[in-house]
Amino acid sequence: MNLLRNAPLCCGPLVLSLALSAQSGPGPFLKPHPSFVIVSSFNSVPGNDMQQVFHVRLSNNPAGTYATALTVGGLPRFFGGDGKSRGLLMGTFQPYSGKFLVNLEAKALNSSKDDRHLTLDPSGLYAIFDRDDGVWLSVRSKVGTAFPAPRLVAGFGKLRDVHPNLGTIGGKTFCFYSDGSKILRRGIDLKNAKLFGTAVVVSLPLQKGAKPTSPFLLRGGDGDVEGLFFSEEVKPRPGGDSDLVFASDLDPATPPVMVVQRPDYTNSPSFAGGILSFAHDILPRYHIMEGEFAWMIGDVEGLGGIADLAGAASARSYPKSLFTALFLGAGVMNKVPIAGIKGALGLNPGVLFSMGLIAHQGGQDGSWKASFPIPRDLSLKGLKTAWQGLTIDSGRNVKVFTNTAWVKIQ
Repeated sequence: MNLLRNAPLCCGPLVLSLALSAQSGPGPFLKPHPSFVIVSSFNSVPGNDMQQVFHVRLSNNPAGTYATALTVGGLPRFFGGDGKSRGLLMGTFQPYSGKFLVNLEAKALNSSKDDRHLTLDPSGLYAIFDRDDGVWLSVRSKVGTAFPAPRLVAGFGKLRDVHPNLGTIGGKTFCFYSDGSKILRRGIDLKNAKLFGTAVVVSLPLQKGAKPTSPFLLRGGDGDVEGLFFSEEVKPRPGGDSDLVFASDLDPATPPVMVVQRPDYTNSPSFAGGILSFAHDILPRYHIMEGEFAWMIGDVEGLGGIADLAGAASARSYPKSLFTALFLGAGVMNKVPIAGIKGALGLNPGVLFSMGLIAHQGGQDGSWKASFPIPRDLSLKGLKTAWQGLTIDSGRNVKVFTNTAWVKIQ
């Protein structure tokens, strides 16, 4: 069975005798460790510490390079801060060569108040962030240029520290944010800097009573937001506890999966290809951690449409090739380790089909895309299918399971 475009069949059905239940998160190549360069202001970043990180690949970024936004304590005046409050900083980051180069693109976004949680949309033209008095938005006409002074976004009311992020679904732009108990999305008028429409819940915390924050948007093969990586605060700082979870879709009925759980405070997860960065609040200073993962995301598509799958993995072996074998299962189950493979099998193997072998085309980004048509068959309407990938790093001779993901037919 092979529905994927330009994807040769790699093997036949795989049958194992295992028990049913939950699902699986992204598979680790290497467990999280201090980032090679963005460890703390000791060696690379202005300010006292680093409390948030965000990566995005923009049109002006060379291969293997990402635009990176940081929230730092005590941002110096040269970069727009006052030397005391939290401020916003941008630069370019090369995760595999370990280089961070700061720039002044975020200088005008800063004030004498606490400015924090900066994210950019995929075009790199819109910057959105939190300030003590609300959410602020700035628009520039070209990537690589400085953002102008921002405008306050209307519609958040008295909500503060919402951790805003911009993404599209079906060609419409939404602001994803936290209200302290759940992750929501709501329409946003970027021209007039205001929210509109009804807020829709897209994910709930995994741990009871936890506060979800810092949604990082995972985009499918068509560019639509299809899932989330976010942090959930169990106990506030200082001396707090916050963990990192993965939501494989935007259905609040699908519980997220724990990826990084520690007794201390981790927050603001962000992917640069297959490299996961996040902030870590332990002594001596708030700093950035990173880990290498293989992940994928599914799609929601109508009858007669094209379902798109997408994912990424660590490309540390580049230019050696990365491949991902895709599997379609009858459902998900409690994750089961398989000897010789990192991560865990999360598909119900009662019926498990090999759907093709995808060569990653993203170069140093480590990314891949695949698609297949949805027949105009009314009997398929409402069907929810479970998928998982097995990523192969030919340079390191390592095999890693991705997370499980969903393709839903509406």
